[in-house]
Amino acid sequence: MLVRTEVGRDRPDLPAAFPNAPTARSSGFMATLSTLMLPDTFELQLWTILQDESSIWIGTVRGRRTKLPAAGQSQMQPIIVTTFGRTGSSWLLRVLGSHPSIVAYRPFEYEARVLTYWSTVLTALFEPKSYAQILAADISQPRWWLGDASSEHLKFADRDIAAELGLNASHEFAEFVHRRVELFYRAAAGLESASAPRFFVEKLGLDPFLARLIRELYPAAKEIILVRDFRDMICSILAYNEKRQSLTFGREGVDSDEEFVAWIRDVAVEMLGYYRRRSPGAHLVRYEDLIVQPEATLTEVLDWLGVPSDSVVTSTTLASASRETPNMAGHRTAGDAERSVGRWSRDLPPSLRARSNELLENVLAGFGYTA
Repeated sequence: MLVRTEVGRDRPDLPAAFPNAPTARSSGFMATLSTLMLPDTFELQLWTILQDESSIWIGTVRGRRTKLPAAGQSQMQPIIVTTFGRTGSSWLLRVLGSHPSIVAYRPFEYEARVLTYWSTVLTALFEPKSYAQILAADISQPRWWLGDASSEHLKFADRDIAAELGLNASHEFAEFVHRRVELFYRAAAGLESASAPRFFVEKLGLDPFLARLIRELYPAAKEIILVRDFRDMICSILAYNEKRQSLTFGREGVDSDEEFVAWIRDVAVEMLGYYRRRSPGAHLVRYEDLIVQPEATLTEVLDWLGVPSDSVVTSTTLASASRETPNMAGHRTAGDAERSVGRWSRDLPPSLRARSNELLENVLAGFGYTA
């Protein structure tokens, strides 16, 4: 549900149309909503929710919205790595960021989410309940500029003011996002006035709505979908949590390791569906291929990106990425990269191994893995 609003606004035109309905005049409603997270052509379904929470469909609103301004071809373009935790994403970012045409910011030291941050700020600030605060703010409240449910349906008396606060300002802010991202990655690359690398690379969790918004801001963006044998991913998460004495990467949301395997199955199915929808425009990388066949896998990725990929560039990139740092060592949960491949057959307890094989068989096959 995008928005829920109450009935009760004055509709003086309705009593004539519905003379036998005593509440017709007070049956109007109004809602304002942001379309930023919707496709540029969209449909909204309208439903009446009755007192017993049953619902009645009342109509469809079809619309189009103006797209946000796109980054210019001269600006650095994003490579978005769509993945989960403990899939080798930090290593992939380090490898790609070691190429002269790509910049990544300290992958094993930080989780740089510059584009994700500013894109999320964009969506938050241009919710109607947020920009309505310019006209009706309770500034005694913390973070008042984001608004709350009570300010969601503020009626704008002037159409021009509503457009200025919403549409016009959001387009200007999109250009601000382009500038802030570009300047960050220029600084990360140690650049001042020199020409910048063609790409910057960041991780993105499985968030189809935010990914679509990013592609709108950067139509030339590239997307890599990174997966790892989900059984090895489970091993790595459990080992990482044991090493850190914590519960993270989704394990905190369930009561047992067996339930965690089922949770991983659900998110893996979601990823497979996303990959199948995005496969014409996204490039699949499997962690195992990156570890076992690094030169061939990297060459394929670089060719797809359209950046230099000859053997000298590839070997130099991998050699640069492989220089050990303390943060890299602290990130590992297996003795070395080679032992991280297929570790589930050694490290998972027999009952958990059987459960993983049972639940994950189909989704593993969907990504080209064998049992």
